[in-house]
Formats: sequence, C-alpha cells, structure tokens
Amino acid sequence: MLLGKIETLIRFIMKPATSQSDLCKFLVLKTFASIHASSIYTAEITDDGYIAPIATFGISNQVLSGWGNISLSVETPCSDAIKKDQLLFFTKADLLEKYPNLAYYKEFPQQWESYLVCPVLPHGLIAMTLDTNPKIDQNFELLLRTVGSITMHHFNCCQHQQGDVKNRYRDNRDKKLGGLTERQVAIKHLMEKGLTNPAIAQEIGYSESLVRSETMAIYSALNISGRKELIDRKLD
Repeated sequence: MLLGKIETLIRFIMKPATSQSDLCKFLVLKTFASIHASSIYTAEITDDGYIAPIATFGISNQVLSGWGNISLSVETPCSDAIKKDQLLFFTKADLLEKYPNLAYYKEFPQQWESYLVCPVLPHGLIAMTLDTNPKIDQNFELLLRTVGSITMHHFNCCQHQQGDVKNRYRDNRDKKLGGLTERQVAIKHLMEKGLTNPAIAQEIGYSESLVRSETMAIYSALNISGRKELIDRKLD
C-alpha cells in the first residue's frame, strides 16, 4: 500500500506544470485521504532560523498572513518537531494542553480531531489537521517522511524556476515589518509605550500567555535580551 501511494504521488508530480498548490491539494485529497486529512501546511527552514510557509491546502491566505513566519526559538508543534527531528501527533485535547497558546490564535482552524507534524530535515516540514484519530505506526511514519522528502524536492525545483522562497520571505519581513509579523509589530509598539503583558493582552484581544510567547519571538528576531533593551533602543 505504501509503495502504491508513493508511485501514484510521483506520477502526479511528473505531470507538466504541477504547482505547489496542486501538490498540496493532491496530498490531502488523494495521498492522505485514508486518514481523512482536512488541511496541510508545508514550510521550510530559512537561514535566519524561521519556519516559513511554502504552500498549503485547506488554509486561507488570510490565516497564513496572521501566522507569519515562526521562530524556531518559540515553543510550537512545528518548531519542536524540527528541533527534536521527531514526528509529533496530537488529539485536539492533547495539543491544546501542551500548547495552550494555540487556543487563542483566532486564525487557528477549529474543525479537526487530530494534528500531526512531520519534520523533513534539513529542508522543513509538513503538518496536517485530520478529521479522525488514526493509529500512527512506524510504517505510516515512513510514508510521511518519504512523501515529505518527495514534496520538498518538488518544491525546491519550483523555487529554482520561480525564485528563492527564502529570500522572498526574508525581504517581506525586513522591508515591511523589520523581521516581525504584523501581530508582533503591534505588540512591540505597545511594549515601547510601557504596557505590561496583561495590558497588551487586553488591548489586542489575545491571552496573556500568547502575548508572552510573542514577546519572546520579538526578542529573538531583534536580537535583544528583553523589554528594557527594546525600550532603550526606542529612546535612542
């Protein structure tokens, strides 16, 4: 069964003009249909330590814009899977217990039963939401890692034709947001005004724990040690 899925996937990729979006759609509707995949997120690791989205299916562009690039220094399922080089699988309850901040991401999909993240090192990862709670055994993990490797290879080929995705994402952050997502820029401005984390959470409508996680990502992106250095830099 595993070889059959891989052969079918390769035949699809070999069709002329198979786009990154086409491939993500095929993975959800065909390759992983047996486990009732509902969405997929593929990303790569940038040279400056971020997880940058490449292509998705079942997730809107508006959602991706809200997520932005994810710092490897922030505790998330994606960053943990990469740092541990380990497939991570969660039911909804388990995921929100281990990563409670996700419950306060307004953009995070709500209709799903389980979630998995599979690292594809050294390139990136694939993550999926599922409508069921399937059994994840060694054979299934082998399928995921093999499909992930094939997918990343195809994406690399597309990047050579369309331009370097890493540089596009880096340029977008540096030129418009100083290396931060839109939400992080908003939090940064409130921190510079002297607002505490609880006050910021109330101001922007997120939880205090989410604000705390975002402040850590801000420090990492700006290469500073903490709030005092951020404020001092603003005053200079």
